[in-house]
Amino acid sequence: MFIFENFLHAIAEILRILLDLYGWIILFYVIVSWLKPSPHNEIIRSIIHFLHLVTEPVLTRIRRIIPPMGLDFSPFIVYLMIIFLQIFLVTSLHKLADNIGNLGKPKIENSTYSIHHESSPNEYKQTNDLF
Repeated sequence: MFIFENFLHAIAEILRILLDLYGWIILFYVIVSWLKPSPHNEIIRSIIHFLHLVTEPVLTRIRRIIPPMGLDFSPFIVYLMIIFLQIFLVTSLHKLADNIGNLGKPKIENSTYSIHHESSPNEYKQTNDLF
């Protein structure tokens, strides 16, 4: 079970990294679109071409649903979708992996921490309260 648990944690982390990276690419795309750099420089032209290849398929789909109204809100909507996926999907994968890892382990309910009186006051002992 621990192999599948670790596999799900790895998938969740890779997904988180890819979503972070795509968020940065979207942000860079927005900045470049505001600056309107000179297309005569080959390096700049290559960067702009890469940004269009990576972002336009997603942004075009958003623009079909919400057409630009003076300002193009599609990068902002994509960024909100990235945040949603990071919070919902990545967190859910981590929790699913944790739940799979806890299968077969005894569940301790109603546990509290209390000071163990025979030892020093700084030592804590876990006790199970039944009532």
